[in-house]
Amino acid sequence: MQPLVFRDRDDAGERLGAALEGLRDDDPVVLGLPRGGVPVAARVAEALGAPLDVIVVRKLGAPTQPELAAGAIGEDGARVTNPDVLRLTRTTAAELGHVEARERTVLQRRLERLRAVRPRESLTGRTALLVDDGIATGATMRAAVHVARAHGARKVVVAAPVAPPDVVDMLRRHADAVVVLDEPAQFEAVGRWYKDFTPVRDDEVLRIIHDAMAVHTEVLVKAGEVLLPGTLSVPPRPRGVVVFAHGSGSSRRSPRSIHAHSLTVCASANLKARRTSSFDSRSHPSASTSVGLRTPGGSGGGDSCSRSWRRKVAQPAQPGGGGVEDEKRAA
Repeated sequence: MQPLVFRDRDDAGERLGAALEGLRDDDPVVLGLPRGGVPVAARVAEALGAPLDVIVVRKLGAPTQPELAAGAIGEDGARVTNPDVLRLTRTTAAELGHVEARERTVLQRRLERLRAVRPRESLTGRTALLVDDGIATGATMRAAVHVARAHGARKVVVAAPVAPPDVVDMLRRHADAVVVLDEPAQFEAVGRWYKDFTPVRDDEVLRIIHDAMAVHTEVLVKAGEVLLPGTLSVPPRPRGVVVFAHGSGSSRRSPRSIHAHSLTVCASANLKARRTSSFDSRSHPSASTSVGLRTPGGSGGGDSCSRSWRRKVAQPAQPGGGGVEDEKRAA
């Protein structure tokens, strides 16, 4: 059988979500391991109709060979070690302690950023579904299993698109179930099994988890005599609304979609209206204009979101004149 190769993390998440359909009625919480696991987890959460959260862990690399996981740490003091790697690299307890102190600083900094956007979802009495984009040694995932149990999870399921068979066997001794789409014997590295394995940035993680908290509703927008299909995304306690007009060829990775995700992180609702091929924007200039309105109050987003706003106010086309005026103001 030919081993699976995934187009990208979205593709891997969609395939993994289909394989996990049986967990839909288990009241699962989907927990992505930042950073690469979060885009995969987002697709799984969509497939199961489940909440998306993160479970933050850090690998403890061996001092002489940092790519080897000598252990891992997680939220609430969780810590696991890999005796085989410690023995192979002759790492002392003191040396591992120095690595742990450094990684705990990074862990805490990441937690502060993530938890400012997404408070931790309660796992008490629920199924914790731990998702990564791939599992190499299993040390990081083992730490995540311990963290999930410490937070009261009734059942812990590990899921990933790809992992070596010996690691899958090891994880089955720690988790209640392990779901892996492919277990190649010649594993080498997670990135080998992806056509596109672009690193995931911290700001992308924040965008994904905050967008997952929004309520998404399909709507119809009236533009003159035309009804445009659209998606209204409303985050918790929105401070305003921004309207985007999408061309028929716009994808979720288009600049408009990226800006829409950013606005959701900034606690702004966004309405994305999609123009159809039969719609003539010249006859309806206001329908193809982005409109941003800021309202007082709300929460989330922070200073970086509120320093400046652009408001584009659509006006009917006037004979011999332009139809849109831009107003810039500092917040």
